Amino acid sequence: MTANKPRLNQYPENPITIAAGEEYPIRRGGSFIRIRNASTTFKLRIDNDQILSMQENDVLRFREAPFKMVEVVNDSGGILTFQLEIGDGAVETNNVSISGDIKIAQGSTRAHSVASVGVAATLLLAANPARKGWKVVNNGTVPIFLGSDAGVTIANGEPLAVGAAAGWDDKDALYAISTVAAQDVRVTEIE
Repeated sequence: MTANKPRLNQYPENPITIAAGEEYPIRRGGSFIRIRNASTTFKLRIDNDQILSMQENDVLRFREAPFKMVEVVNDSGGILTFQLEIGDGAVETNNVSISGDIKIAQGSTRAHSVASVGVAATLLLAANPARKGWKVVNNGTVPIFLGSDAGVTIANGEPLAVGAAAGWDDKDALYAISTVAAQDVRVTEIE
């Protein structure tokens, strides 16, 4: 007996922006939703019934009965840029919120740096086979967009909202770009 692989898709395919008071229906169903990107908190209506307050990196799992559709409701009073992951199966996230002392495995080191990201692709981290993980915090005034090469643009990069953080355990290079020059970005690399 073989287990089914999880199925997940990004919806919409590229991040979308909606005005205050607007709603955006997504006619896709599944057993989980992850808020991949969100520039602010918003409401999520599930199957024209339940309304939940959501923010970036929130995950919902529907174990008893899958949902058939969702609607993003922008009740923030400003513009909302968002992208969801919707799918079936078991998918876990590595997003963890920890308070208190954190101990890093013996032999690990952290390197902290500050980068100024502007309208041209900026190298935040070079490829590093010894890297165990990285974290980037957008400490600027507008969203930045992340990518794995110098070809990253605001159209193809993964958006990172102001004040948001992203981190992974990959060893690839990491670039960023913005629509405004001199955006303050904090970078942590763990080896």
